[in-house]
Amino acid sequence: MELDDTDSVTQASIGYAYLFKGDHDQANVHLTRALELNPGDTDALIFMARLEMLSGRSELAIERIAEANRYNPFGKYNWSLGTAYYAMRRYDEAKLKLQAIHSPAAIMLVWLAAVSAQAGEIEKARDLAAKFVANAEEKLNLLDAPLPTSWLGFVAERWPFKLQEDMDHLLEGLLKAGVPE
Repeated sequence: MELDDTDSVTQASIGYAYLFKGDHDQANVHLTRALELNPGDTDALIFMARLEMLSGRSELAIERIAEANRYNPFGKYNWSLGTAYYAMRRYDEAKLKLQAIHSPAAIMLVWLAAVSAQAGEIEKARDLAAKFVANAEEKLNLLDAPLPTSWLGFVAERWPFKLQEDMDHLLEGLLKAGVPE
């Protein structure tokens, strides 16, 4: 950024890094700057959508995703939409979007398990929770990283919600799904 602070990709990347450090304000500064520099940057729009969702503004997140979809109708935005709908407690819509993801990564299985549990599909949620733990354990073992002492804590560390009630909502779904504490 010292070489060129007018590069939208750099601004978006720094904003996304700040978001997952839990600094929502700095994330907003850089993502806003990225979109000022390039309003059609779909990555920046999706990063901003994640910031909106994690800041308790999922309605705005869905608007950002719709905007990204206008610029790139072939983009893969189901995960972002699914998490935003989950945060809004619109479980049927969340389930549709999240289930449309082919070969979901471990972190996506978290959301599938939570939404299935919140929708009352406990057996399916438990299966997804078990797949999440197995998948995450496999990846951590490949990295020679220690396994977490708490899977709920592991998830909480990776999703920097601004509002505790939003974090509690995700963890409630995971508890219902049987994710080990």
